[in-house]
Amino acid sequence: MSPMQGETVLLKVAGNKLILSTHSVRYETEDIGNAELKSIMLEELASIAMVRSSNIVLLILAAISLILGVSISLDNRAQEPFITGALGAVILAVLFFASLNQVLSRESA
Repeated sequence: MSPMQGETVLLKVAGNKLILSTHSVRYETEDIGNAELKSIMLEELASIAMVRSSNIVLLILAAISLILGVSISLDNRAQEPFITGALGAVILAVLFFASLNQVLSRESA
């Protein structure tokens, strides 16, 4: 998108996906086969924020899985419960980090 007359780019962040200029804020997203450009004039903008979200339940379940695996393994003096608990914890931790999501939140006046 070409800039307006007299418009200067002030800041580019997130791999040039978020662009702040003297006149507007632009946010470009691109998925497989889908591209979207969102723009708002600074005169119409009341607030802007980067909101990060995740599924914290997965991390809690990973900790519980590891604790249960260790405690059952110590009670039974066997390695299988520990290996199962640790494997479950690793899978849940990977799912947690895969669920991290960052979104640009804008509110207009």
